[in-house]
Amino acid sequence: MVQSVELLLNEELEDSIRSQWRALHDAGLPCQPLHARPHVTIGVAHEIYPRIERHIPRALGEFPLAARIGGLLVFGDRRMVLARAVTTSASLLTKHESVYALLRECPGRPGHMAPGQWTPHVTLARKMTPQQVSAALPLVATRKDLTGTFVGARRWDGTHRTETIIAHE
Repeated sequence: MVQSVELLLNEELEDSIRSQWRALHDAGLPCQPLHARPHVTIGVAHEIYPRIERHIPRALGEFPLAARIGGLLVFGDRRMVLARAVTTSASLLTKHESVYALLRECPGRPGHMAPGQWTPHVTLARKMTPQQVSAALPLVATRKDLTGTFVGARRWDGTHRTETIIAHE
């Protein structure tokens, strides 16, 4: 299972994303679990060694950090991911590059997480068919970006399905 480092959104942004999850759910479409916590994944590995994990808060630096969540993204082909794009900033890219460099010794880092390959996003739904994506778009498309802050970060242990807050404002 995946081990990850994830940026956390302020309450207003979380509520906005959860309302989009609910809209998909209420329409009978795939969505993220309604009890889950919206986030932006900034680092991934199959295993994050404890000797490395203890340095992640320093690599992340200070919070809060301005966050802007923009338009819709679709990843994949037959089983698609629907997400909201996160507008990059120099500070966000620096945090990402610092975490990526720190995890360099950890096994199972996917190529799409490398600097220059990473697409920051907040997932709305996974495993959607093209027809479901088409039905979902009018439910979650907005005319304006969502703005707020990243208020901290967590370590997500996908094996045990547990979170540990590792940085906060």
